[in-house]
Amino acid sequence: MRRPYIKTVSSTASSVLAGGIVPIGATLVTGYCKAAMTLNGNSSVSINDNCINGYLIAVNATFTAPAAGTVVLNVSRNGTPIEGATASAVVSTANTEVHSLSFTTTVKSLLAAPDTLSIVNAGVAANFSNVELDIYRL
Repeated sequence: MRRPYIKTVSSTASSVLAGGIVPIGATLVTGYCKAAMTLNGNSSVSINDNCINGYLIAVNATFTAPAAGTVVLNVSRNGTPIEGATASAVVSTANTEVHSLSFTTTVKSLLAAPDTLSIVNAGVAANFSNVELDIYRL
């Protein structure tokens, strides 16, 4: 069975304040029912599909931080963090440590389409140099 998917990549460095939305770049690949998943500018993906199974979401990000603290990434659906769709890393030395965060999660579809998914920096400010977001319908 053919299932829609989308892959976005941002390799342009961007500074994201605490609580800010992480830029996800441009659509690198889409497949099959392309209208089911669309990129909204540089900040989110809309899912216009009432798939009863759900979606697999994968996030990979590389960053430094201008201050010591904990960088926390999560995926939000319609502005609300998705439980379990999060990862964090502790930065001890500002501007010198390069960290990577990766996580995957499965999300049940909501009956009311569309879902708008975005990556949020819920921790201290960070400078992201590589961000990848993959979403696959199950």
